Amino acid sequence: IWPLWFSAFAFRHTRQFTSLFLLGLIADTLMA
Repeated sequence: IWPLWFSAFAFRHTRQFTSLFLLGLIADTLMA
């Protein structure tokens, strides 16, 4: 089980990364 602070830290960064990843995925789909 991960520490709570680590989970919050990872969740915040994952959410930021996920939005960028989705934007890249959508752009890649549109260009394909």
